[in-house]
Amino acid sequence: MRNFIFTTGILLCALVFTGCTGKTLPASMQASEKILAASEENGKIYLIGEIYDYEFGANFAASEAKILTLAKNTSAVSHAGALITIDKYEDGKKAYFEREIVLKKSKLSRSEQAALSNDADQKAPASSDDFWFYYKSEGRYFKRLPQRDEILRKRAFAEPREYPAKIIYDSGEMSERDKKTRTDVEGLIILPLMMPALIIHNLITGGQ
Repeated sequence: MRNFIFTTGILLCALVFTGCTGKTLPASMQASEKILAASEENGKIYLIGEIYDYEFGANFAASEAKILTLAKNTSAVSHAGALITIDKYEDGKKAYFEREIVLKKSKLSRSEQAALSNDADQKAPASSDDFWFYYKSEGRYFKRLPQRDEILRKRAFAEPREYPAKIIYDSGEMSERDKKTRTDVEGLIILPLMMPALIIHNLITGGQ
């Protein structure tokens, strides 16, 4: 019985300390996502994917329309890219859709260059030989949207649109700083927490 009480006290100390550990680090893995259908409802954009479904705000539609307009200058496009990010690390089931397109100035007419130079979305410096447009839309991901089947029935693409994807998740590993903090705090916390258990043990055993 005496050993049981002492052991219980030590275990309680360990449990209290365990709750003081820092947050573990995020990690990421590369994947691909096929978008099967898209729908606009009540100011929201819904994408039906092979892995997840997504909901984005109206700004997503605006940025997509802008990218498609710029892409019509096929001879000037030197790069076009997209990335879907699924954030499983932070709370909130956040998803991000990034789009960028680069156009060579030399392949555009003077009037086109003048118009794009004054475009508020153009991000390359004036000295650059390129125009660079980049958009990032924030939304949410879902395992499956309630209206998934309806959207697929009414708005499915003739061919799925495949995009590179990045999934961010909890690595389960602590940062070096948190590991050091845990070690430093251990010496400050464990001994004071063990004192009540040691005192009880001494009282019961008479110091033996």
